Parts: sequence; structure tokens; C-alpha cells
Amino acid sequence: MPAAALAALNRAIDAGGAKRLDGRNLSTPWQAALVTEDGSRAYPVRDEIPILLEHEAVNLIALDIPAS
Repeated sequence: MPAAALAALNRAIDAGGAKRLDGRNLSTPWQAALVTEDGSRAYPVRDEIPILLEHEAVNLIALDIPAS
């Protein structure tokens, strides 16, 4: 994920406006993320391990965060 998009996601997390696809609010900033090819979802990377579970993903389109 580009640094600008990751920064925007972390601002949304800090503001309390970012949710996972399962509806849970995110409270911890992300250090890295993988983005789907179409740029619609981001998956967290924790301890250098991608977490590719659907419920862990964030809808970037809903947050108006361009992935590129």
C-alpha cells in the first residue's frame, strides 16, 4: 500500500471512522497493508505476516481512500 494511502487509513483509524468488514472499529494504526488488485480492500500486515482473512479487511472505497 502506498505511504499516502496508509497514512490516510491511519488518520481514519485515529478519528474512529475505520471499520473492518465484520463491522468492528479499528483502534490500532496499521504498519503495512496489502491492497486488492482493484484497490477496493486493504488487508493488514502484522509482524510481516499478511492477514488475508476477509473479516479483517477494510473497505477503502467506503473510506474514500485511493489505493494508488
